[in-house]
Amino acid sequence: MIEAVVRDISQNPCFTIILGVFLFVLIVQLFWYWLIFRKIAFARKSGQHQEAKSVSVVVVSSNQYNMLRSNLPEILNQDYPNYEVIVVNEISDDDSCELLERFSEQYAHLRVINIQQTLNWFKGIKFPLSIGIKSAKNEIVLVTDIFSRPVSNKWINAFVESYGNDSKIVLGYTSFQTPSGINWWYRFAGFYDALNWLSLARSGLPVTGAGQNLSFTRSLFFGQHGFINHYNLNAGADELFVNKAARTNKVGVQISKESRMICLEPVTLSQWLLLEKTKLAIRRRFRFFSQLLLAVHPVTAGLFYLSFVWLLSKNFYPGIVAAIYAFRLINQLIISSFAQKQLSEKKLWMLMPVFEPVLLLVDFFLRIKLLFEKEKKFIFP
Repeated sequence: MIEAVVRDISQNPCFTIILGVFLFVLIVQLFWYWLIFRKIAFARKSGQHQEAKSVSVVVVSSNQYNMLRSNLPEILNQDYPNYEVIVVNEISDDDSCELLERFSEQYAHLRVINIQQTLNWFKGIKFPLSIGIKSAKNEIVLVTDIFSRPVSNKWINAFVESYGNDSKIVLGYTSFQTPSGINWWYRFAGFYDALNWLSLARSGLPVTGAGQNLSFTRSLFFGQHGFINHYNLNAGADELFVNKAARTNKVGVQISKESRMICLEPVTLSQWLLLEKTKLAIRRRFRFFSQLLLAVHPVTAGLFYLSFVWLLSKNFYPGIVAAIYAFRLINQLIISSFAQKQLSEKKLWMLMPVFEPVLLLVDFFLRIKLLFEKEKKFIFP
């Protein structure tokens, strides 16, 4: 068998190249699974018992009465002794102001900042979020959005535990729990992306973070001049800030069940595609090494599928090719199942063989579209 394979390869250089790519990316994928993704899949509890440090939770809202009513109490009723909640209510013309006033009467640790006018040339969350962070009284800042809620009343405590080893930034995980009929897809896409950057951060190679569940010190925010370097963009406050600040500051990762957030924002498929395209556009502004780290896994996975399909289409020893595919899939499912358990996700690993190639294909076409589309349409004010 081996002699026959070698003979066929030697007679067709194209087979040599494609098979070489197939085997090379397999090795890279296995390396990523067992040296990078295992940092999440087999993570041990990293938090340590800490004194109850003062924390400021910052939330931005604009015309989100229903989300404030349902999600803000979950933040205000945390089992933590010393924290404040700052809600920056930006130009709301619904009943948000009245609701927040009632909450303020009920919760002494709630502070509301009502912005009646904003800088018209600065769209997006960066301006109101900056106002909230600057108004914070405490050194540890925990930011989220009004579309998300913690699954536990120990959310703040979990993040504080991650500040025991000189960390200046702590990354958390957010899952989707939308009313959409394709919530499975949103959950999978979010998990697939987060597993990559959370694992990199856990490996000492932090590249980005998500603003629905993110903590950093107030002094770090001012030391990095806040969002001033990318104020001209109406998106990417969280990702660009972490990418810049993580270069010279220690980053912690908090993946306990108590630290998890769920996003309840209704999202249509077209909205999700725009969000995904925006994310890809923002990440093109990362430093080159960060872009490279984020690209290794999806690019090699895409090349693996392409070479696999090509070899099968040419009927090149389909039994051997299928066995190699199955070997990678088994490793993938093992790591994914353990990682999903760590991140308190359920049953997503079963979707991996179908959803992964589809997600890679979608991102590929979005990247091609970005080459011919002006980013000003969706990331500039």
